[in-house]
Amino acid sequence: MFLAALVCAGGERLDLAARLVGAANATRQRLGRPALLEDIYVRPLQMLEQELGREPYVAAYDEGAAMSFEDAIDLTQSALA
Repeated sequence: MFLAALVCAGGERLDLAARLVGAANATRQRLGRPALLEDIYVRPLQMLEQELGREPYVAAYDEGAAMSFEDAIDLTQSALA
């Protein structure tokens, strides 16, 4: 999901990218894994938030985080189609 978010961000689909990041982090947490905060992800996430704006980023991120796993997979597949 995170790679799909990067593809969307590069294609100027920033809202979709933020939703996918939220979905990816929520899925990782549900699986007992840490959020995507490793050093290699920090800068792209900061750039996404800066470009989209704090409030729209948080809203889209939260929307993605609230998705079921199945909905997150569907969103990822549609983003890459």
